[in-house]
Amino acid sequence: MVQFRMQQILEQCGLQGKGYGPHTLRHTFATLLLNGGMDLYVLKNLMGHQHVDQTLMYARLSHRRIHESYD
Repeated sequence: MVQFRMQQILEQCGLQGKGYGPHTLRHTFATLLLNGGMDLYVLKNLMGHQHVDQTLMYARLSHRRIHESYD
């Protein structure tokens, strides 16, 4: 049902066929929280994963966050 409703909303916004779906929201959720400074293990638990590796498939560190950590 979530996917059906999301497709309706995407059509209303003119974004159908662009590859967006409920799974995209999980990627966005994970990436924004990780780049916002959330601990990876907390994020893992929020996403319901058993292993950090699963979470890392969703979350991508931004170049800015990498540079900030390095500095």
